[in-house]
Amino acid sequence: LSPLIKTKKIVIKNEMVFLSDHKIIFSQKQENAKNKIEALYLESKYVTPSIEEVAELFSDFKQAEIRNIISGMAELGILIEIKIETEIPMIYHAENVREAEKLLIDLLKEKEEIRFFEFRELINSTRKFTTPLLVYFDQKGVTERIGEIRRLKDN
Repeated sequence: LSPLIKTKKIVIKNEMVFLSDHKIIFSQKQENAKNKIEALYLESKYVTPSIEEVAELFSDFKQAEIRNIISGMAELGILIEIKIETEIPMIYHAENVREAEKLLIDLLKEKEEIRFFEFRELINSTRKFTTPLLVYFDQKGVTERIGEIRRLKDN
């Protein structure tokens, strides 16, 4: 892949390989669904619907079509899919993830270290949805987990 990257024939983004001129284009029907899906995830904050639950809201689309729209939205940076080992990926609106990161950083600057439940309560969520976010922030290098506590990671 290296020669193709150097000659700018391909691009690697979020662990995916694309031709450099690749663009996502939605049909008008898909664009309408995309806008509704975006609003749904933005409003859902930190307790978000699964792809299956979203698909149930769109009877004129097959589940695979909704999955493709959501994947396109993730590729565009509108949504973030967070995968933890064997669990089903959790999907969040990118704006909400940025907000959660800011809330977490502010809390850790104030307290220096926190336990899981403190962040869960701060974002008014559940274990199912909080765990992927915290793991994401650990992997991103924002925080580090030491036993049952988390601290800001020294970069």
